[in-house]
Amino acid sequence: IGAAACLMPLCFLSLCFWIIFLKLPRWLRRADAVYFRACSFLWMRYRPGAERFSIFFLCRNALIVLCPLLPSLSIKLVVLNVLLYSSLIATTLSQPWRVPASNALDMLLHVGLLVVLYMASMFAGHEVGTTGLIMATMISLVFILVMVAAIVATMLYGLGLYILRQRRKPWRFFLSHHKRAAGSFARLLKIQLQQSGYGFSVFLDTDNLRDLTELFGFAPP
Repeated sequence: IGAAACLMPLCFLSLCFWIIFLKLPRWLRRADAVYFRACSFLWMRYRPGAERFSIFFLCRNALIVLCPLLPSLSIKLVVLNVLLYSSLIATTLSQPWRVPASNALDMLLHVGLLVVLYMASMFAGHEVGTTGLIMATMISLVFILVMVAAIVATMLYGLGLYILRQRRKPWRFFLSHHKRAAGSFARLLKIQLQQSGYGFSVFLDTDNLRDLTELFGFAPP
């Protein structure tokens, strides 16, 4: 029973690997929306093109869970540092999360965890004086409180942004056009609306589009 229970996470990871690397490209080529939505829990929080980061984070979490099984305390700390640094570098370079605030929060949490880990590694295997122990505890507590405050602030920011966009869209007019036949007319209409004197904000299809994930937020439901 114990062996079967230990193999369950590995089976889930293998299934996710099979879906992301083998099935997802086929579903995209066939425009199979049914299966795409059924498995969207794996990639819906990531920006387009960063779906494979779900596998990366699952593997990272699995390796972190296995770290306590290592025999030596120093080896545990080194492996944890390598895993967290690798994850921090990958997150910083790729910005995989759909919402920019989530990328900033993820990097801040990585830094906080690394600081707490440093505090632990400084006193691992050594006798610690009362003053040093108090200082390490205070520093760790400060960073833990900062991480908790960052999580709460990000949640409040997301809630406020959601409420604001429910009341008013970022653009007064959203223009979608056929690129080959109506491109010039759509741009002329955008200029006319902007110069009408009412201060209308106009979004023209792919103009001013910094991130494809913002498209459905700009378009009215």
